[in-house]
Amino acid sequence: MYVKITMNNRLQNALSPYLQQHQTNPVDWHPWGTAALRLAQKSDRPIFLSIGYAACHWCHVMAHECFADQQVADQLNQYFVAIKVDREERPDLDHLYMQALLQLQGQGGWPMSLFLLPDGTPFFGGTYFPKQSQPGMIGFLDLLQHIQQLWVGDRDQIMQVSKQMTQILAQKQIGATPVATGMPVIDLPQMVKAVFPLLDEQQGGLRGAPKFPQVPLWLWLTQLAAITQDSQLQTVVELTATQLCRGGIYDHLGGGWMRYSTDDHWLVPHFEKMLYDNALLLQWLAKLSHTSAKNLYKCRIAQTVDWLQKTMQLEDDVFCSSLDADSQGQEGQFYVWSEVEIDHLLTTQAAEFCKQYGVSRTGNWEGHNILHQNHLNFDRSRESMLAPLLVKLQQQREQRVHPDRDDKVLTDWNAMLITGLAMAGMMYRCDTWIKLAQQTFTALQQRLYRDEQWLHAYRGQQYTSQGFLDDYAAIIEAALTLHCVTGQVMYLEKARQWTLQAEQLFEHPKLNLFQQTSIHAEPLFDTPIIFEDQATPNGNAIMALNYAYLWWLTHERSYYETGTKLIAELLSRTIRYPVIGGTVLRAQDLMNYAMVIQGPFTTLTEEAHQLLIKGAVGRGILIHNPHLHDIKICIDQQCQTITTDAQSIDDFLH
Repeated sequence: MYVKITMNNRLQNALSPYLQQHQTNPVDWHPWGTAALRLAQKSDRPIFLSIGYAACHWCHVMAHECFADQQVADQLNQYFVAIKVDREERPDLDHLYMQALLQLQGQGGWPMSLFLLPDGTPFFGGTYFPKQSQPGMIGFLDLLQHIQQLWVGDRDQIMQVSKQMTQILAQKQIGATPVATGMPVIDLPQMVKAVFPLLDEQQGGLRGAPKFPQVPLWLWLTQLAAITQDSQLQTVVELTATQLCRGGIYDHLGGGWMRYSTDDHWLVPHFEKMLYDNALLLQWLAKLSHTSAKNLYKCRIAQTVDWLQKTMQLEDDVFCSSLDADSQGQEGQFYVWSEVEIDHLLTTQAAEFCKQYGVSRTGNWEGHNILHQNHLNFDRSRESMLAPLLVKLQQQREQRVHPDRDDKVLTDWNAMLITGLAMAGMMYRCDTWIKLAQQTFTALQQRLYRDEQWLHAYRGQQYTSQGFLDDYAAIIEAALTLHCVTGQVMYLEKARQWTLQAEQLFEHPKLNLFQQTSIHAEPLFDTPIIFEDQATPNGNAIMALNYAYLWWLTHERSYYETGTKLIAELLSRTIRYPVIGGTVLRAQDLMNYAMVIQGPFTTLTEEAHQLLIKGAVGRGILIHNPHLHDIKICIDQQCQTITTDAQSIDDFLH
């Protein structure tokens, strides 16, 4: 049945702003659901599945070139059932179909463009397609015609590909190695040798471009450097953090980091800002509060928290998801400057500012200037003098058209932020950040914990149904972190309660792993199980970390036994690829050995505090206990007490 859209389509009432961006398309879009799948089966049409997100630049480009085009819409509406998905609202679908795309094409990205059987099984896919074919790239119109011809004239070929895809993904879920029964012994110095060739010793991060923050990896490398006392690794860790704080990937006027850098030296970002990146970077910089660049890191945290509260916090005290890369249809337009603009605003001080922030007449990106400090002319001694000039530029920038904001609220991303705020508050001794973490925790629970279960998202008065593993894992971690930072037992009790719920909802029936979707969720063509870290740590590995904390905080054997099985299973799949296994490697080390340190941390001198947090970076669990007068340190349940003075702490740690 051919449908011609003359008014808003089915996406007009969607929760997701990304879906609502497509409500006026002439494409007869369907949201994901049984109704769309049944229509495809009943009408014997293949499904075109488009997955993206609101802040994605290339998603907007394809939407403008293809989905707003009547000729494309006519083809889609007549021969396909078109489904649009927000990857942030449905991370289970995003992961499952990204794995399929990687198998089909060897690479992935967004927008994700897939063709499926009516039951949802993929048989072809890609990312961005222009409307018309170009040298080396098929156009979307030609692709639609080709798929339609295969569907009518050679469906056996399609069915064969889809069958192979199902078998490959099923084998990947099961794993190529036997199920592990115990945790392997890891040679930490050997791990340093294995990972070091991947690191960029000149620019920080991993070698090459593009460069992503990849915080799960750097959290592990920070822990690894502290445990092994490897000064070379520690240098690269601090270099990477500093480059992220000085480069163009950081917004030097408004605060906050962008998603990644397109070059190999952190200058030119992909300009979208995501809540999860900023939340995770707070966590990592908290772990570096004992280093020589701690003042820079604290400054960037403070600026970012200020940006989060001004721009991303909603009236009900939770935080929305992202800011778009584009404004007025141009990528990065909100953030870049010309030298002429800066000369006009700063007059006699412009030359010094341009020197310090890498501004030139010709620009450093497409004729424009991205402000940055990671260049040879930057002089740290001049930074405080330049602060009022940054304020002037920021005030002027506020007059520009702002990027669109995706104001849906996600449980897992807010939980990551709670953890980051609480950690930063403890490590940098900032009660304001801790109180903000507690406030966000309370607000999130009020809005998204309903009928004794966590939901994944809401916007306005619309809610999604059941939460995902990532939601439970992240909120459990947030609760455990708040327990450690405040000493309040209620947070520990919440973590225990939600851990039990997660076990009931997400345990895989055959593997020592958790699945991403609840056992009560709609069936998909395959069960999504995520065991590798990506931009965010995976839910299975966060659960492993949570079990390690619960074991040392409660000494209940069940946490140790469940956690070690989970860690062993994860390591059997990731140990050869440490770049994707950082979080479970942290969990493995902590499960085997931890130094639990309790004390009245807010009363310590700055010197004593610095010594304590430096000693805890590797295998320490810090628990604030205002009822103690001294510091209690337990290693493998063998405890001793030391006084709170710096000398006693230094003597013990050495």
